[in-house]
Amino acid sequence: MMLEPSIVSALVQTETLSTWDDTKFCVIETGMTRGEFDAGHIPGSVFWPISELMTPHFELQTDPARFAALLSRSGIGPDTVVVCSFGGEPFMAGWASWLYWVLTGFGHARAVVLDGGTEKWRAEGRAVRTEEAARTATVYPTPAGFGSAERAMLPRVLEAVEGISEAQLVDARSHAEYRGENFYDKPPRDGERAGRIPGARHLPNMALLGADDVYRPLGELRELVAELGLSMERPAITYCAVGIRSSMVWFALRHLLRFPEVRNYDGSWNEWSRAVSAETELQIRGEL
Repeated sequence: MMLEPSIVSALVQTETLSTWDDTKFCVIETGMTRGEFDAGHIPGSVFWPISELMTPHFELQTDPARFAALLSRSGIGPDTVVVCSFGGEPFMAGWASWLYWVLTGFGHARAVVLDGGTEKWRAEGRAVRTEEAARTATVYPTPAGFGSAERAMLPRVLEAVEGISEAQLVDARSHAEYRGENFYDKPPRDGERAGRIPGARHLPNMALLGADDVYRPLGELRELVAELGLSMERPAITYCAVGIRSSMVWFALRHLLRFPEVRNYDGSWNEWSRAVSAETELQIRGEL
């Protein structure tokens, strides 16, 4: 007998998912190609192209009506448990936590991240399908908007840099990006500069995963953040290039280690490197 999905943690294991009644939850996969999805995915999965969630300039699609329509087409209602997964290599894990961040930002609380994603599911010899699940469309209520509690915007990041707030900045990019040696898998464009936000601590998102490509045990995660000097007593702001890799750090701090206040700066380096100059800072503060 398959079990009713029960959310006891924001992170669900493949073994637990295999016991759930697959008519009572929906797996969403994004961050992969349609071909990768069609080659084999977890039964009950639906595919969300990146274009449904991001603009061509890697900015979040925040139109509530658009998001409600996407959920409705996918057969998801307010009470549906949504399992956020990813396929392919471990470096794609950020897509699952980012999808979770998007869902909860729009107010869909019944969501979980699948630890290890679809690749772990396959590696364990569990069943996969090549056809997308046929789901009955719903009428998902239009959210009020994308909530601000888990999101940082540029002015909040500037306050942290200037010492106006006590927020701790955490850079989730690679060592080379953090040191300003290169850009993430692409040449710079439109005035993008290399470097990091002043004062940011460095916690590469891949450092959160162990040798088995799942999140490291809580004890190891606590040691990792303690070595960086991150304090639960102060707010934290995570960032990367476009907010995807940093959502993994946001997820680990907020939902695994239970930091009281963590925000993901999805504008990230894509916005900061172009927008922030001495003149811009003055304009934002209303001094120019």
